[in-house]
Amino acid sequence: IISMACINFCVNGAIQIGFTALAKFRFNSSADFGALITTASLGALVGTLAAGVWRIKKDLRLMILGACAIMAVLLLVLGLNLPFWSVLIIAGILGIVAAYTNIFVVSWLQGNIGTNFRGSVMSALVLGSTGLAPISLAVSGLLVQLGFPVLFVSAGVTLSLVAVFMALR
Repeated sequence: IISMACINFCVNGAIQIGFTALAKFRFNSSADFGALITTASLGALVGTLAAGVWRIKKDLRLMILGACAIMAVLLLVLGLNLPFWSVLIIAGILGIVAAYTNIFVVSWLQGNIGTNFRGSVMSALVLGSTGLAPISLAVSGLLVQLGFPVLFVSAGVTLSLVAVFMALR
């Protein structure tokens, strides 16, 4: 639950604030913002559907670690001065990886936590995801004022540290 909260903290603010700032200041287009959010959402839809088709029989921890590493690299790459089409591809991949992983985490928790604790665990997961969102947005808002690379590299490095911590546990 703590790992998922950290992942959401790193990704949510970087995506919501970062994409908004990229569209406004780098690409100078509100239509580009719509395209970025739409692409990330379509990616999430694809990830959700893929989770229903391709089930992982391996270690969930390893899958989360891999997803964390992929998203960290993608966030780091967003710190580069990329053309719009590249940012669109990254947005879609981020959506796919995040949604695919979230489906399996929630499913695993529901299936492996005793019924007496299931509600408490799911509440903690939701609190970790949504409760940290305003803080993630505020931190990302401060970081983006220092520049796009600072925001995306900070999110990518922090997410990489989460992956390292998970690997060492």
